[in-house]
Amino acid sequence: MSKIWLITGSARGLGRHLAEAVLAAGDSLVATARDTSKLSDLVSRYGDRIRPVSLDVTDAAAARAAAPAMPPSTARRVVARSVMVKILSCWRCSPKARRDAP
Repeated sequence: MSKIWLITGSARGLGRHLAEAVLAAGDSLVATARDTSKLSDLVSRYGDRIRPVSLDVTDAAAARAAAPAMPPSTARRVVARSVMVKILSCWRCSPKARRDAP
């Protein structure tokens, strides 16, 4: 049975690489990104297996608005058989925190 993944930060970096791997493996993806136009090549290639959702995880109002962007049938399937990957950058970390990170 294929899985439905929800990956934040799907437009670039680690999130983008995971998104490509998930889709290449035959699973479906709810791909969030601040700029969903950067996902257009994946939408062209994978069609209805990818659902781009505009989301800036640093904006609480945007996060609340992103949830209704998913149709209820998709949301039910995501909850039933899903994997969620939250990609965060450390852009607010202090130099000491970055230095001490493993």
